Amino acid sequence: DLPALAEIVRESAGVLSEVGVKPGDRVVVYKANHFDCILLASAIVRIGAIPVMLSGMLRKEAVQGLIQRVEPSAVISDAGRIELAEIVPELFPDLENRILSVDGISRHARIFLEIESQPFVRIVRRRDEELLMLTHTSGTTGLPKLVIFPPATIQKQMARLDCRHFPPLTFRRN
Repeated sequence: DLPALAEIVRESAGVLSEVGVKPGDRVVVYKANHFDCILLASAIVRIGAIPVMLSGMLRKEAVQGLIQRVEPSAVISDAGRIELAEIVPELFPDLENRILSVDGISRHARIFLEIESQPFVRIVRRRDEELLMLTHTSGTTGLPKLVIFPPATIQKQMARLDCRHFPPLTFRRN
């Protein structure tokens, strides 16, 4: 149901605006790899911010190091990972009231679904050469390195996928 998914993205963008995320800000998404990661990234991009997608399997030290490196304006995670990685205002004072839990209560986080969404959040468009998303390498040689994705790179990857037949990932019929 595409309209319902679009509404989830709009509502999530409104929540992020409500907590003070602005165009150009970085927002860390560190949680289990489920479909909602795509929706959260879409909401972050919609308001002109930059999603920083961290694997939910990263070690505490890697998560903390990457959060320090990217200086996000908000972190979206689940309650268990917030506690496990010690994403706490005492270590990250700039994240006070901007650590958001998507699945339950954490004494260090606000519950994402309980934050009132701002209505009619303006969509911020980007040029092809602007930063769209950050992710990271595996970190096998130490702290993972950040990988930059502008829109043009993602579009090229999607076009390459669409030239091959991967039924769950492409839209071609044959």
